[in-house]
Amino acid sequence: MTELQALRLQLFSDATELFTGLSSTLDAGSKSAIVAFRRADQTPVYTCHWLEFWMECTERGKLGQRPDGILMLQDWGTKDTEGELLETAKQFITARTEKSPDTKAEHDLTVDNLFACGKWADAITTGRWLVMNAIWGLRTSGERCGYLGAPIHATAFLLWSQLVKHFSNASNPPLKLIAAGSWAVFDNAAMNSVNLTTYLDNWLAWALKILKKSPLASHPLLIDANFTSIKGTVYYAPHPAIWKIKQEWIDLKDGPPPK
Repeated sequence: MTELQALRLQLFSDATELFTGLSSTLDAGSKSAIVAFRRADQTPVYTCHWLEFWMECTERGKLGQRPDGILMLQDWGTKDTEGELLETAKQFITARTEKSPDTKAEHDLTVDNLFACGKWADAITTGRWLVMNAIWGLRTSGERCGYLGAPIHATAFLLWSQLVKHFSNASNPPLKLIAAGSWAVFDNAAMNSVNLTTYLDNWLAWALKILKKSPLASHPLLIDANFTSIKGTVYYAPHPAIWKIKQEWIDLKDGPPPK
């Protein structure tokens, strides 16, 4: 088992603990409620289908090697309030990589826009870039967009920051992180640093404030977080679903940031 595979298993456990506990305190009918994906045997699992695709279907992912960069999105929407099958979500991606004219795949604007660009398609299918959702679960309202709320994001930070730290510690050259969407941008512009360590430190300070009165206030993933050893650059961009109609911060519709 590679170090990354071991980390993934630990994150499965952490995500279940964090989101199960959080969901019990939220209104299950609100868009802030998060449910797990379901495996084929109906077993629930809190994970990211983009990460699953990367680890199972790309050369770098299979070998546990680091990507050059991470394109961080907010979440994967679903119309199924009982939880979408993980394999169904992955098929949105694998159908594009198969490039078969007979494929009758459902369309998703995020996936379609990424794979419509040859440079992005190549970066994703080779594993040079990892697309990842910050929220390892599914919203239940049926709405596929919109901010999920501070408690959800402060909790999710405890998960995605571990993967960013893992890859950035192994990065040479430094890791690139694309924060895609307004959810990843602080209202205080001074906190939107291009330095990865500073950006994560700002997220940590924000999460500590949001969770200070919650049961997670003393959670080891929060109080023991440390990002001083990592190196990387942060880029800010709109969500890929609107790359063709809106460009601010950095234009990425034609491919990833240059080396």
